[in-house]
Amino acid sequence: MSLKTDLEKYIREAYNLIHEYEDLLQLSNDPKEQARSKRTIEEQWRLIKDYLSEYIPLCKRLSLAVPEDIAQIAVIAGVPFPSTPSAPSSGPTPTLSTVAPLRPFPNVHALLIGIAAYRHIRPLTKTATDARDLYDTLLQNGYSPSNMSLLLDEQATKAAISDRLDWLARRAGPDDTVIIFFSGHGAQLIGGFWPGEYLCPVEATLEKVKDTFISDEEFTTALRAIRASRVVVFLDACHAGGVGEPKDPAVQVKAGLSEAAYTRFLTQGRVIIASCKPDEVSYELAEMRNSLFTHYLLEGLRGGAARPDGTVWITNLFGYVYEQVSRHNLQHPFQKSATEDFIIALTKQPEPGPQLPATPRHPTVLPTAQFDPATVDPTKLRKAMHSAYDRLAFEILCKDLGLDYHDLRGETLETKMLYLIDHFQRRRQYEKLVRKVLADHPYLADELR
Repeated sequence: MSLKTDLEKYIREAYNLIHEYEDLLQLSNDPKEQARSKRTIEEQWRLIKDYLSEYIPLCKRLSLAVPEDIAQIAVIAGVPFPSTPSAPSSGPTPTLSTVAPLRPFPNVHALLIGIAAYRHIRPLTKTATDARDLYDTLLQNGYSPSNMSLLLDEQATKAAISDRLDWLARRAGPDDTVIIFFSGHGAQLIGGFWPGEYLCPVEATLEKVKDTFISDEEFTTALRAIRASRVVVFLDACHAGGVGEPKDPAVQVKAGLSEAAYTRFLTQGRVIIASCKPDEVSYELAEMRNSLFTHYLLEGLRGGAARPDGTVWITNLFGYVYEQVSRHNLQHPFQKSATEDFIIALTKQPEPGPQLPATPRHPTVLPTAQFDPATVDPTKLRKAMHSAYDRLAFEILCKDLGLDYHDLRGETLETKMLYLIDHFQRRRQYEKLVRKVLADHPYLADELR
């Protein structure tokens, strides 16, 4: 290993240790334990400054590119650094001169997971790069490294992912915003001892499903433990070829997750965004550094989905990603939402004045496809709703529209959907219902034309 690589490793290890002792400091009521934590944090900051005092002149002397997380740590440590030229790479490589993060974006947290080098199941190509690049982008959007956790390849074990989800549950408060990004394998197991739907950590093996997979029930429980009022989960978990073939002929394996699983993840204040519909796969194009979905997600966060004031709202971001990805006619991202609109990123320094609101005064929906919602055939709408909403998701839809599911006439879900459509038609608000359905499921636009 080179001196540069060694120093980067030491800086990151010290910074991670600071995170751990910051958590201990918050959780402990023991004065001695608190004092020990403070001493350790101060010691690690001194070490980081010592490492940087050697690292920065080295990079300047040899004109070496600097990883963005190292430069951000230097900013936080208050260590000045000169500019250095960028090194050639397959994509834009941050250097000391290019790192200019925005003013800190408060009350936001992120857990980013990317797994390509699976130990026992089919490896992937760009998934770890996707998570790494999203981390760098969020730093530029004003996210603090101390509020972000990045797990790549060997780091992304079931234990580590569970620990970081628990970290979010302990760290994020009711007024906070949380991003969770998972790029890796998802799988549906049919038959055998452990049927169900799963996310796959790096050690996932079909021989030990319970011990090495994360079930949708486990993930749902972890999401519900997070107290933040705004949580967005990005899932890129349906890759061509899936996890491979099981040895047990009684077990069938299907790539990705079903819509029912995405619905189970949904509770109030949550947005679930999947890279493709459940019957599609997520594509990687040779000419792109990232997967098709993440390419446009990053593009949107870097300004493609920004409003004139530089804010990126979650509905604008999804609308941008959906439109751009769908143009390739390969896959269609979709979302399930149980929250009002909110800001997820900043692409430029806000103008002096009042702070940006966490949510708008009125709920915002995505731009409707290029046709008049009032002309949608009610029969088509009913069929589309029946395919898109199970009971839980439909209850949330009713609540978002100001109605109580139990007040709708009828015993079956389909009958209640008929009554909901009739309710809005009689009140001349049919267009509002169509727009809301399209905001939840933009991919239905083709069916409703």
